[in-house]
Amino acid sequence: MAPDQYEPSDVLCSQCHAGNPAGRHFCRRCGAPLVTTAVVHTPWYRRIFPGRRAPAAGDRPVRQRQGGGLGAAVRMFVVTLMAAIVIGGGLAYAALPDFHRAVDIRIDDLVTMVRRQLSPGFVAVRPTSTRASSELSGHPGQFAADLVSNDYWAADTARDPQPALVFTFAGRTDLDNLLVTSGAATDYARLARPRTIQLTYSDGTGEELTLRDDRTPASYPIHARQVTSVTLRITGVYPGSGSTAVAMAEVEFYHLR
Repeated sequence: MAPDQYEPSDVLCSQCHAGNPAGRHFCRRCGAPLVTTAVVHTPWYRRIFPGRRAPAAGDRPVRQRQGGGLGAAVRMFVVTLMAAIVIGGGLAYAALPDFHRAVDIRIDDLVTMVRRQLSPGFVAVRPTSTRASSELSGHPGQFAADLVSNDYWAADTARDPQPALVFTFAGRTDLDNLLVTSGAATDYARLARPRTIQLTYSDGTGEELTLRDDRTPASYPIHARQVTSVTLRITGVYPGSGSTAVAMAEVEFYHLR
């Protein structure tokens, strides 16, 4: 026998639990008096959001409509949007060098932050040779990497507008930090000091730094991985008071311990 289907106003028989329309005095199934009754109450959520009536015996089955209405549409939109972001980001990463480099630097910053937490401290990376694109007499490029603070490398920007230093290392190395001592140690105000520098690494990557105009050593994070050389090019200066020359006292490289 098919199970009974109840209407919200039905009165239940206390003997056989059959549903009976309100107003009946005897059960339609077993004939018992409907003295002790229980009324079927409609749940509050059914009153607010009425659903479909449960199919009664003999009803023809109704095929369910595919899909989940608004919820399914929202889910589909979110999935499509996320897919578009991932695919678009991948294409931009592959096709746009500047975007590619920015993403790489961001990832490198996060990795470096973790490495600093796990193993704080830096190790100096000494170049095996230092070569300058130009230099003033008595102030060769080697002075920028000799760890002596009272001498300096100097170049005349009137003849070499963007003078450069090329640092070569003994083998492939990571570089995480740059320590720069700007200017001429004994004649700081008269000679110009680097304001912006362009770093180009042996693997073809690079980055630009803005330096502080400070006679004391200043530290800057850099992002070089497994490189054998660095070219440091001065692209802007803090002008000196009486000379077209620009000076750098020391350039030091470090990697995380």
